[in-house]
Amino acid sequence: MQETRRLAQFVAETGCQDLPQPVVEAVKVYMLDNLASGFVGSATPWADMVGRVALESAPSGPCSVFARDWTTSPSYATLVNGTMIGGFECDHAFVAGSCHPSGAVFPAVLATGEREHLDGASFLAAVALGYEVCCRVGRAATRAVEDVRGFHGPGTNAPFGRAAGVGKALGLETDLLVNAL
Repeated sequence: MQETRRLAQFVAETGCQDLPQPVVEAVKVYMLDNLASGFVGSATPWADMVGRVALESAPSGPCSVFARDWTTSPSYATLVNGTMIGGFECDHAFVAGSCHPSGAVFPAVLATGEREHLDGASFLAAVALGYEVCCRVGRAATRAVEDVRGFHGPGTNAPFGRAAGVGKALGLETDLLVNAL
């Protein structure tokens, strides 16, 4: 379990000021791409279906949903916005790790950031670190997760990226991040 602790410590101790400038610039582009993907995906029938589930289950909350005039809980905003971002498979993929951090990490950090009123630098760091963890776990698992074992890669690596990104957004310390991971 030392690997998990080292990964959690890396997330807990890394701030926006520690990120290399090319990473900061790339994450800014990824975030714009995610917003564009979300708004494009908001017009799909499956976005409407998932949105109805959110409205039935959590009809109010502090978090926005792309192109909708209602808000919902952080978890349902994450679900609906993630569905919209991934709706046309135009979200960012990391093929070597069989992951899609855009549809997994970004909507979770977005909802948490909105609820917690996160500043821009903290939001960017949470997204970057969530992406990093998602991709590292995906790469460690290798393509064999899909190609040999038959699991869809994002189902096996995305929860780790989300936990890291949201944990960073919440300011969790290493021990709590270990538990989240």
